[in-house]
Amino acid sequence: MCNTGITPGFELRRFLSKIRISQYFDAMIFSDEVGIRKPDQRIFQLAARKLDTKQHETVHIGDNLKSDVWGAKSAGFKAIHVSTNKGRDKTAEEDPKSLAVLSRSLGRLQGKQMGPDKKIDTLAMVINAITELERTIK
Repeated sequence: MCNTGITPGFELRRFLSKIRISQYFDAMIFSDEVGIRKPDQRIFQLAARKLDTKQHETVHIGDNLKSDVWGAKSAGFKAIHVSTNKGRDKTAEEDPKSLAVLSRSLGRLQGKQMGPDKKIDTLAMVINAITELERTIK
């Protein structure tokens, strides 16, 4: 599931197909097509229905603490936060009042609901993180 901006879902689908990645997704949900954006619980619930899975057995992986982690946790999903230094604005992060700092610190400000179940630095760590989370799902 993806919050679309300038690029609409149909273009993202075309791009993912062109680079031969779309085949690895059982479902693709784009906010512009369904009229719902993360962190709204309804987009997560829609994903669970499309995947025919229970919310508490579903893991969402994302890089935004509010949209991805808080949204997933609010919907009853497990959440993996991808935290990397790539693309970060180091100048903004030096200002404690900047949006970059505030948005990345939400996990600490909001407690368990904003805290991911797992935190990873690269997508290569996803399989191990999901395997560890599977042990906690009842």
